[in-house]
Amino acid sequence: DETKSKPNSHFIQSFLKDNKKILIIFVIILIIIILSYFLLDYFKQKKNIKISEKYNTVQIQILKNQKIKNKEVLLEIINEKNKFYSPMALNLILEKKIDISKNEIIKLFDIILSISQMSESDKDLFKIKKAMYLSRSSEINEDEILKLLNPIINSDSVWRIKAITFLEKYYITNNEIEKSKEFSNLLKN
Repeated sequence: DETKSKPNSHFIQSFLKDNKKILIIFVIILIIIILSYFLLDYFKQKKNIKISEKYNTVQIQILKNQKIKNKEVLLEIINEKNKFYSPMALNLILEKKIDISKNEIIKLFDIILSISQMSESDKDLFKIKKAMYLSRSSEINEDEILKLLNPIINSDSVWRIKAITFLEKYYITNNEIEKSKEFSNLLKN
């Protein structure tokens, strides 16, 4: 057994000696990758904390009716494209009716919908919210509403029934009874 281990030992020593530079470079690269991962995670956490502090500050300021400052901070939060705080900031803008033009709010919806880390379910919810917002607009664009909601209706999304119900009511409100019935029938199936 000892004679077998000596050649293996010699082979390992020879391999380490011949490939010393490559192994050192490999270990350094591995250390850099591991450190980069932890640093990236650390900076993401710091960024999330900063965004959460901004959001919490805005909520406090809203209680004090400081709308001008709030608007700018909420827009900053949305533009950060944080999967949690950006949608909450848009919800706050809509809830508190912060003075922002309709076109800008539509662009804010688009920013939220472009957040890659958001779940499909959350995106579907914001598509419905955008459709609801568009339906309240004086320049109602039925095609855009259908473009937003048809993918939800034709999927197994948890928001499917809500999208169908919204379109059913949308068409009833606009006295388009036949179109409303189409969506009513989808609910029955």
